[in-house]
Amino acid sequence: MQIPLPEVQQYVRENSEPYLNYSEFNKSPSHRVRLACIVQMLDKAMAGRRGKIVEIGCGVGNIAIPIASLGYDVTACDIHEPSIVKARQRNPFGNLQFIHASVDRLNPGEYDAVILTEVLEHVKNYRVMIGLIARSMKKESTLIITVPNGWGITELLCRPSYALKQWPAGATLVKIIKRLLKTADLTTANLATPHLHFFTLPRLMKLFQYHHPNVNF
Repeated sequence: MQIPLPEVQQYVRENSEPYLNYSEFNKSPSHRVRLACIVQMLDKAMAGRRGKIVEIGCGVGNIAIPIASLGYDVTACDIHEPSIVKARQRNPFGNLQFIHASVDRLNPGEYDAVILTEVLEHVKNYRVMIGLIARSMKKESTLIITVPNGWGITELLCRPSYALKQWPAGATLVKIIKRLLKTADLTTANLATPHLHFFTLPRLMKLFQYHHPNVNF
């Protein structure tokens, strides 16, 4: 199993790539750059092959749909059914299917690349999830993971809202505040999704090496 580290790339401007037309991330600089980085890593890993891709925790499809527009065969899953319903409504591609399922319903060994982007921080038993994926992936397949910088300024500022989201009343309050501020979550239709873990790169590397000692970075 190979885990590619992102290479330095030029800033990706709004509307600068055709695949951005299929994502709400187009208008968000941080989300847009994340999507571009994932596309770059896929291009390198697939090396011109059509490839079978699975995205775990796909939300409303703002990663999976633009990736499918590039010609890859994509399966995308999420445990939040309303997000999957919205993703299916937005999907214009026959080479992309959205399924309402958890990771243990999939076989990562069927795919050439597994994408897990901005998911681990939400998962209580994230070690179990990574272990399941690592044990079943093909040796030559690629795992692409992104998480927020757990100790970056954005995460530090958002921690009070994450704490509130762990209770129904708190999640409702956060929803009201977002509505007043006219902000929207572009990743999921699930409003009760607090960050439970705050990762650093060394912490992630130890996690990968524990589950797969021969992992290549």
